[in-house]
Amino acid sequence: MATTTGTKASATAPIPGHGYHYAVYSRECSVALATTQLDNADDGVELFWLPAGAVVVGAQLRVTDMDSSTGLLFDLGDAVDDDRLLVAFSGQAAGHTAALAAAGWGYLYTAATKIILSVNTAATTGVAGTAYVQVSFRIDPNYVLTT
Repeated sequence: MATTTGTKASATAPIPGHGYHYAVYSRECSVALATTQLDNADDGVELFWLPAGAVVVGAQLRVTDMDSSTGLLFDLGDAVDDDRLLVAFSGQAAGHTAALAAAGWGYLYTAATKIILSVNTAATTGVAGTAYVQVSFRIDPNYVLTT
């Protein structure tokens, strides 16, 4: 059996959690959503900025019941990929998810970037409500996903 050692597993690599480059940070907010913000697919709310160099390690979304029928789905992402962080989470019933999309895990934002909550599928019968969003990240100037 062969063993390969990645650059971050070498004896000289910094230990994650030691030093500011490996500390985990988060941005979070809550946003009230009116029914007019739930009635069109691709409607979006810009929530907050992630700094340049942010490497995503987690995301969470909690919503109140914002559809008295069955249609509403939310995505969480950015202007380039609206579901980079969370994909098609139901706003039909109150709920919570921390299921980070595969495209989002370890994603490096090379420039400061706005995080956007988008309507994937419009509400059938929209009800005003609240979304709570949190994105966890670390800053790693030497980040390379493949090592």
